Amino acid sequence: MGFISERAMLHVIDIHLIIGLKVRRRDVIIASDIYGNSTDIMKGKTVRKTEKHVREDATMDVPRNIMDRYSNVSLSVNIMFVNGVAFFVVISRHINHIAVIPI
Repeated sequence: MGFISERAMLHVIDIHLIIGLKVRRRDVIIASDIYGNSTDIMKGKTVRKTEKHVREDATMDVPRNIMDRYSNVSLSVNIMFVNGVAFFVVISRHINHIAVIPI
């Protein structure tokens, strides 16, 4: 059968295409809620948006002792969604630190 979508699997169950199949509609819906879409189905169907370049001239007030030690650090921030849950992602390029915080 290959990689079948949730909608196609529900159709297979509805018309009893596979004899003796013990999987019900409810099972397919629950599995989809838990595991999400198959990555193989999603390949080629999702498009990554090009983000704007990070401005390195934007600064904010930081305590002097931190600035003396880490004067060349730039942060990239973004919001990432995993199964509908939002995460705040911070990457510091020069000290190689990544922080992911659920929001």
